[in-house]
Amino acid sequence: ACSSPEERVQRYFENGTKLFAERDNARAAIELRNAVRLKKQLPEAWNLLAQIDEGSRNWSGLALDMRALVDLDPRNASARLKLGKLLLLSGASEEALGLADIGLQFDDRNADLHALKAAASLRLNDRSGAVNEAHVALAHNPTNADALMVLAVDQLAAGDAKAALSLLQDPGASQTTDHDVGFQLLKIKLFGETGNFQSAEAALKKLIEFSPQEPGFRRLLVSLYIEQQRFDDAESELKNFAADRPS
Repeated sequence: ACSSPEERVQRYFENGTKLFAERDNARAAIELRNAVRLKKQLPEAWNLLAQIDEGSRNWSGLALDMRALVDLDPRNASARLKLGKLLLLSGASEEALGLADIGLQFDDRNADLHALKAAASLRLNDRSGAVNEAHVALAHNPTNADALMVLAVDQLAAGDAKAALSLLQDPGASQTTDHDVGFQLLKIKLFGETGNFQSAEAALKKLIEFSPQEPGFRRLLVSLYIEQQRFDDAESELKNFAADRPS
């Protein structure tokens, strides 16, 4: 007898969950996508797909997963935030701003949503709106990294790199941002702007330690060495990278 659509959904979902548990993510994704194609209202399947897509750096797939989760539950702030950040990275700042605004209607004390609104406003050249939202975010959470970044970028745009850097060196923020790549890269840029190359080097080495296979961080470190005419260090770093890369 033919199985009903509901039974097929269940079978796809169970197969996908089992394959995911076995870390066979490629096959798990196929089964889970089949499940949500037949029945979109499956938050558990979308959550698993999001983990798979994030792990494989499939950002367009992750945006699709987050959009589905937000559609299914508009109060899902973590999915809304992740989607908003992906939209910002892709240049869809207006849509990110709209997402933040709707989220704040459900929870106007959410520091992360205020920070998302601040970042989107900054991208849309509304500097005063961005700064106001960043301050609201920090009133709810004084170490919110995204809000601190908005204020730092605003200070940098005003020509005060030292003030920008002091915002990012807040001791509370430092405890939660060691692995926040965007935060660390802005910090490294500001170390360079203020002539603190030793700190820039240390921060880049920490990023490389955290993500050894990310070539961009190695290139930045090599560029820093060349800028300081430390050619032996630049050559050594290039050799290290070549040795670390799988053949």
